[in-house]
Amino acid sequence: MKTIIILNLFAILCFSGLSAQTLDPESLLTIQNWKDKNSEKISGYSVSTQKDFNQVQYRSDEDVLDSLHTWTWDTLFVQWQLIRRTIYTSDENNNVISELNLFWESGQWINESFYTYSYDDNNNITGYQFQVWNGTVWENSEQTLYTYDDHNNQTSITDQNWDGSNWVNSLRRLFTYDDHDKQVDIVYEHWTGTDWQGVFHHIFTYDVDHRLIHRLIQNWNNGWVDNQQIMYSYDLNNDLDMDSLQRWVTDHWEDYYRNFYTYDAHHNRTEYLRQLHIGGGVWEDEQRFFFTYDLNDDITSQLYQTYTNGQWVNFYQFLVTNDENRNRITEVFQIWDGTWVNQDSFQYYYTLATGTKDILPDPFDITVYPNPASSSLEIQLSDFSQEEMTIEIYSDNGILQMKSGISPLTNKSIDISGLASGEYHVMIRTGKGLVVKNFVKF
Repeated sequence: MKTIIILNLFAILCFSGLSAQTLDPESLLTIQNWKDKNSEKISGYSVSTQKDFNQVQYRSDEDVLDSLHTWTWDTLFVQWQLIRRTIYTSDENNNVISELNLFWESGQWINESFYTYSYDDNNNITGYQFQVWNGTVWENSEQTLYTYDDHNNQTSITDQNWDGSNWVNSLRRLFTYDDHDKQVDIVYEHWTGTDWQGVFHHIFTYDVDHRLIHRLIQNWNNGWVDNQQIMYSYDLNNDLDMDSLQRWVTDHWEDYYRNFYTYDAHHNRTEYLRQLHIGGGVWEDEQRFFFTYDLNDDITSQLYQTYTNGQWVNFYQFLVTNDENRNRITEVFQIWDGTWVNQDSFQYYYTLATGTKDILPDPFDITVYPNPASSSLEIQLSDFSQEEMTIEIYSDNGILQMKSGISPLTNKSIDISGLASGEYHVMIRTGKGLVVKNFVKF
């Protein structure tokens, strides 16, 4: 059995930034597929710079995760404090079929939440169901269903919520592919109560080498209306060296941001630089990431800096080590406060076996609604509503959009009217730890 210490916040923040930091452009075709299929369920949240995002993993195919322990850094006693654990079971194909989440309280483990997973004959996940513990029995909360074509391409994802007696539709994503199994179209829809209504439409274009060169994003407004577009370019090694995003304003496209990427000789991404367009053809540095790797090309660190008052300033970093089997054995998240300060950590336990899917739980029983949302977002906590919370909202490419603190007994409502339409990740910190939720702003 092997022990691995991995940071909680690392898992959340890195995943939020993956689309901008670590993705080969072709994997953008399946980013939403992967995220919906595996996000909040798969431990591949952790930072990676592998070219194919669908191959993101933090352990070898020879090891199976059987339990996970979560720790938080106690600044008073200057030590790690155990707060949670997750127990996994797998089927004969080493697919995780259940995970039980417990929290540590008064010297004992208390039930918190429970996931179950199902798969088809090709080991594609076909559904998961999430339940919460009410003190006596498990109660249904939400579930997601998946379908595939004959090539194992995911064709639909449907989210449903439990209303006390029935499963009720919430969100749906529909995917189409070309003859090369490249994703050419994604339609996002939400359930109105009687039928499905369009929200977003993504259209992908490729060059003759089947590389993604253009992504058009449209919103529904009694028809599909252009909203954003992303253009991609490549270096001589076929690595993505730049992508740029423009927004549709009235009758023309306007530059918004652009990203530059550099690589080492093994095609590992070593730097990602983002610039914002401030007008008149002038670009201004905003943020950058640095990555390092070991001899197996597995990532060993990520440093994030922001450009503030004309200089680069440290913000956070992740430090990672891997064992001889390429399992991630330590992962520490630190924030910069004049010096690097520890935050939270995970401790994973493995048993040797054949490969399994990387599945990670949703840490707490927290509800974010409505979803989609237009002007405000409500945060509902079941068993620790009197706690102070810090709320951070990140864009789908990992950029911090909003941050606020919420005191006990106050209305846990966030004004999101100023956010642009799109997908977002909500990071919620309480005294019991961290959780990430997703929502759509329209």
